Amino acid sequence: MNRELAVSVAESMAMEEAIFFNDIQKVPTSLDTGIAIDGQSELVRDALAQIENAEVLLPAFKLFIFTSEAKELHADLILNVFAGNLSPIDYANRFEPEWEENVLKLQNASEE
Repeated sequence: MNRELAVSVAESMAMEEAIFFNDIQKVPTSLDTGIAIDGQSELVRDALAQIENAEVLLPAFKLFIFTSEAKELHADLILNVFAGNLSPIDYANRFEPEWEENVLKLQNASEE
């Protein structure tokens, strides 16, 4: 596997997605695309205001998968979903307890 090529493709795809969200959806992204975001709809402004004013912000789903046990479980389950051996609902039901445990760990760590 050509890791450099894989990284390059992933970076390119991430940038294209960020450009879409900045230019078309008029929402900010964590990647700097150089696109000025103006002309946001009232709905977008309200949604962003709710996020900015939230008292508790939880990181994205992937950031909850921080223990080695959770990583192994997630890898095993998602491979079974891709192989057709597990439905997405079954994946969610089996992974939810681990995810909830990690959320609590993360919340407790942020309160300390």
